[in-house]
Amino acid sequence: MTALARHFTTAGVPFVVRVDPQEQLRIDRSELPTYGDRVRTAAELASSLVSLRQQVNTGERPVTAVEIPVTAAEPAAAGGGGMTLVGEWRGEDTRPGKLWLAGGGLQPLPLVLWLTALPHVVARDFHAISDKVGIRDFAGRSFPGWHRHVTLASAAHLAVALEDSAVLPALHPAARA
Repeated sequence: MTALARHFTTAGVPFVVRVDPQEQLRIDRSELPTYGDRVRTAAELASSLVSLRQQVNTGERPVTAVEIPVTAAEPAAAGGGGMTLVGEWRGEDTRPGKLWLAGGGLQPLPLVLWLTALPHVVARDFHAISDKVGIRDFAGRSFPGWHRHVTLASAAHLAVALEDSAVLPALHPAARA
């Protein structure tokens, strides 16, 4: 996963990707020079840097989160900086419940956490709207026919979503800029 994240970072593409708790990372010493640069797992890094934790309001409810500038574990990964390990706690757990790598200039932390909830919104809306407007109902064989069907079903999805504003998530203030 870090190879993909490094590629996006180098290209300047903003990203947020879920990371395995066992992913090997290092603290970016150019950002946090007083911390060691020993290779550690993502879960270990997020759990051990208690002083960097903060309460973040994501719009739903406050969560405890941490953002740690990191690089890839491999020494050959020159230019692997510019990534941020983001950990999120819900409740009193000692280990973060979810971990992500963010980069490509994507900030601030509330925006990153808001973006991590969007896959759930897509799954919810697909079942609540797309199935009802017939997105899966095309049985034809031609690409132009499929393309027209998907275009019309997508337009119908948008019309239903705009009609029911409760379905659309509020656009995060940082995303409006």
